[in-house]
Amino acid sequence: MTRTRVLVAAAVALLAIPAAAQAANVRAGLRVVTEQKTLVGNDGALVGATRSYLDSAGTPRALPENTALGQLVAGTAAAGLSVGIDYNEQFAQGFLSSIGGQPAAGGNAFWAFYVDNAAAQVGAEAVILKKGQEIVWMLDPDFNTKGPYFLDLDAIPSGRHHVTFRVTRAGGDKPVPAKGAILTINGERFTVPANGRLAVDATGDWTARATLKGTIRSEQLSGTA
Repeated sequence: MTRTRVLVAAAVALLAIPAAAQAANVRAGLRVVTEQKTLVGNDGALVGATRSYLDSAGTPRALPENTALGQLVAGTAAAGLSVGIDYNEQFAQGFLSSIGGQPAAGGNAFWAFYVDNAAAQVGAEAVILKKGQEIVWMLDPDFNTKGPYFLDLDAIPSGRHHVTFRVTRAGGDKPVPAKGAILTINGERFTVPANGRLAVDATGDWTARATLKGTIRSEQLSGTA
């Protein structure tokens, strides 16, 4: 598994990002999580991307449209969080160092990111977002040990008053169905079967979230059946 290693640096103040850094057309899911809490994306909302950022030296840097790094900058700014990015002149790209003032703690820790639950194989500046994709940034305290893991929840309409929920466990070598996870829908608890899918009869508004022991909980989704 290839993961982006981070460099330790101070956080960047996002309020000084140039006015030209506007949200692009493509909007994708964004979550930023640690083992203790969700920093961004608790509600599964879609986020656009900026076209620039300030690096850790305060220098404005341009970005292509719709990059995962630009999305992270936009999402953290909307949440009132800082993001630290070191710019490497040799590679002509930025490397993430901290989110919300929280740097990777120690030589083996880093901020990993996932595209549709698979570990990214290129840097965040090279990932061009597609409509409806899901990007998850997760603080990994030690890349020499397995985990941490996180849950992803998807809701798939399956006819009038029917919703199929898909629960995936990611963070390892590959995403797998989250067998045994607890899916809570409007306060009612269901156990997720081996295939990770659960069809539910629902009428009206619903709110759902999945949990699993030893795994970062999913985003909370809401909808109407």
